[in-house]
Amino acid sequence: MNSRNGKPQAAEYEPDPDLRDSEQVPLLEESGIEAFLRREVLPYAADAWYDHASVKVSYEISFIRYFYKPKPIASGSRAWGSGQLTGEWRLT
Repeated sequence: MNSRNGKPQAAEYEPDPDLRDSEQVPLLEESGIEAFLRREVLPYAADAWYDHASVKVSYEISFIRYFYKPKPIASGSRAWGSGQLTGEWRLT
């Protein structure tokens, strides 16, 4: 803080677009964005800040999680016996 006429003044920062980054904060983050910033960002970038007007709320749907149906994998002994797994080991 700078002091002018004995009164403390807040420092003014100019944002650097090259250092701009974004984060995905869970909607159910306890105590909100500020707590996330203190816990996950400030330990690594002590002068980090965010503009309240730039906050956007959006949702992400994991198609893999909800729609992917994995095929059953053959057991190891059955796969080896049927010739499904082939290959060789090389020791160098």
